[in-house]
Amino acid sequence: KLTIHARPIVKTELIAHGAITLTAYEDLDLDISFYHYYKPTEKFVSLMEDYEKHPEKYSSDPALYNNDELGLGSTEVREKNYFEDKFNDSKSAPEKVSLKCGESLTLSDYGYGFSNIRNILNALENSSISSSENAQKLIAQLKLYLAGEEIDGTTAFDSLFATIVEIYTITRRTGVNPADGQDIGGMDINREAYNQFRRNDSQLPNNYYSVEITKDELAYLQSYTSDPANNYYSLFVKNCASSAVEMWNVTLKDRPELHLTANYTGIGIDPESLYFELGLMRLKTGLDGEAGTNFYPRLVASNSNCPSRPEPIDPEKPDFIPLCTDCLLPATGFSASYRTALSAQPKNLKYTLTPLRIQIPTIDLDTELVNVPLADNAWQVEWLGEQAGLLSGSAVPGKGLSIVAAHNTLNDTSFGPFALLSTLEINDSIFVNGEDNRLTIFRVYANELLDADGMEELLSIAETDDHTLALLTCENESISGGYLNRRVIFAKPVGEL
Repeated sequence: KLTIHARPIVKTELIAHGAITLTAYEDLDLDISFYHYYKPTEKFVSLMEDYEKHPEKYSSDPALYNNDELGLGSTEVREKNYFEDKFNDSKSAPEKVSLKCGESLTLSDYGYGFSNIRNILNALENSSISSSENAQKLIAQLKLYLAGEEIDGTTAFDSLFATIVEIYTITRRTGVNPADGQDIGGMDINREAYNQFRRNDSQLPNNYYSVEITKDELAYLQSYTSDPANNYYSLFVKNCASSAVEMWNVTLKDRPELHLTANYTGIGIDPESLYFELGLMRLKTGLDGEAGTNFYPRLVASNSNCPSRPEPIDPEKPDFIPLCTDCLLPATGFSASYRTALSAQPKNLKYTLTPLRIQIPTIDLDTELVNVPLADNAWQVEWLGEQAGLLSGSAVPGKGLSIVAAHNTLNDTSFGPFALLSTLEINDSIFVNGEDNRLTIFRVYANELLDADGMEELLSIAETDDHTLALLTCENESISGGYLNRRVIFAKPVGEL
């Protein structure tokens, strides 16, 4: 799951402190070029677990403590062993960062310099816009501040605002920042618990939006984080807010409807005087996902189950919904002749990802398995795409009759996962990879072409074995639209690996 979050609007900021949090649904290794990385130790894990069980012992949430009850001043963190820290250089070579199922990490860009005003002054004086009227006014105010003299607040603010706009306009037009002003710092990784524990409460990013991402989108994110060119901090453009939006859009580049439109240009001059960030972030309304306020990742112990990874439907549970025996076999195919527009998937029909995968070596298939809901006496398979779907009412493969559907043709006319299903032969192997990487082996015992209303015949053939796995897809496209038949492969379990 990918989450973007930012601080709320306050008097001196239109928007500030953007960050990205990645929550893993399985054990995961990421290559990241980072400037600073820290993770909580078992001592912090124990502290948080104690807080969850006995909150009455604490005056507030320990994840939000700041140098008070625990006495965690910046020089005491390592001595008290609550965190492990590591610092690299900006644009350093990528290193492997490992997450276990259920763990999170937050990625953002931070500056670690302590002389922002002087650095900004040097960057402006050496930039191509140094002679502009607004930059000259700002430079004069910065020199006054550094000399300990009184500044003109209105002139300082107005010239700062105008200079940032000028920088942004030139960067937008040319693709080159005229006054980058790179500073010490870069990609900051906060492992499992967000940086409220280390920084001021005002850092709490309490506006957020979350979506689940695909394997390809995870690869897009890793491509970004592993590139040393993305690991630096700029006093003018490359800051926490800009990098958060950039990472979000890069990761979700195949889903433009989720993109953020934003421009961020920030100058951190001084927290008591001229600190200002100019920014605008817009997200289209009506999107599927999770959103709200007061978000921060909660620490999850490494040995816990993934909190957002539902288990497959289990027929032994009391809320199990029986298989619909009078329903039509699902229509798992779009036209191979023309593209089909696919409507947005309603929230109440969303698929839940199971920890299972279907693997068929003879047709080079390896795809994840999702739970497919039943609505209006029909299984809602339209949005399966490259996934295979365990039909509502089916058992977990190996525990009873399991019916798994997938498309033969996708809505863009490309081949679907089950395009070659009909080529399977008797005794071909099908593997179901479980959550613990244990493979259940199935052997094909029948390859049948059924009518769309062939559920009764499917059930009859499936009686050959109490734990039959039935894979189905559409076949024989009709001139008038739709498909006339369903190809069904029947297999029975023969062992485990």
